[in-house]
Amino acid sequence: MFNGPTQEIYASIADQEATSTPKHKIAYWWGKVNQHTEDGVWLTDPDGVSGADINRYEYCKKWYPTTQYATYDGKEYIEGFQNAGNVGYFSATLVTYHCTDMDIISDYEIEKKLFKNNQEVQITLSSGEVIKVKIIASSLRKDFDICGNTRIRFLINDSYATRYLCVEDTKTAGNVQVTLNNIIFAEDQIYGIADVEQINEVVVPYSYQYKTTPKAQNILNRVRGRILLQVERKGEAYYVAPDSTEMYYLKNGTTAYNIMREYGLGISETDYADLISNTIKGEKLRNRLAGRIVLRVQEHGEAYYINPATAEVTYMPDGDAAYNIMKGQSLGISNSDLSEIANLVD
Repeated sequence: MFNGPTQEIYASIADQEATSTPKHKIAYWWGKVNQHTEDGVWLTDPDGVSGADINRYEYCKKWYPTTQYATYDGKEYIEGFQNAGNVGYFSATLVTYHCTDMDIISDYEIEKKLFKNNQEVQITLSSGEVIKVKIIASSLRKDFDICGNTRIRFLINDSYATRYLCVEDTKTAGNVQVTLNNIIFAEDQIYGIADVEQINEVVVPYSYQYKTTPKAQNILNRVRGRILLQVERKGEAYYVAPDSTEMYYLKNGTTAYNIMREYGLGISETDYADLISNTIKGEKLRNRLAGRIVLRVQEHGEAYYINPATAEVTYMPDGDAAYNIMKGQSLGISNSDLSEIANLVD
């Protein structure tokens, strides 16, 4: 076990690679014993039991006692992972964490890029608009499997601008773009380092007014709540909102997200429990809400689409997922039938 000072010397915060000694790093692989570096060489923990459920900061302190923070450091091919009891030999490309004794938090605070788990802060966009930003970090095993590290989701003005992000992910919602640059683990705290920026254009779902002819109404009665796919063109998708006078063009994940947030129907947790239940009450509720997008407003605003053709309730974690899910559950429609519903512009 390393007991001396870390002796890391950096030229500046902006150049964290400028170090006189190899970085002190740790790496996790669920189901395997953790690894750490000594003089740049990866070594398995000799205790044979330390696993990926240990907080990164705490594990850094085990090997490098002067550690202040454990930061996401990218991915690296590592050989020699072992099962419990230090048996076997396994290799993989995995996320690594840098154990540093530098005070890096203050610099990110100055740059307005630091977001503390479960703490709301205000930031000013380039337009002068002041928004509230809050993050919620997850260290669940399923999130580790997806990202290789903790995932973070952002709330902008009390609404989810993103579902969970992995490091280097970028999501856009309305006029705000969020890019998660790093995750930092400290004593009893997790931080997200992110750019939260104004974008030039607010993406508004393009809509088409329904026609009022008898033929249009006849078609609409059959397809309300469905996603229509313009199969004779480029596969453009349109959401026929069941209780609206408009049909919405699903251009991409951003417009799908805005449709979810703008036109979703909030439901209570009691109603949500009924909605997904295999009961008569649940069946009636699914039929009543067929074609709607519902939001769990008493939880974290999770969005679900209720397919009117199958009564299936599908979770949509973010705009990109919503776009793909809704297109996947679409109904093909000809150009002539689509033009009967609304006036489309080429």
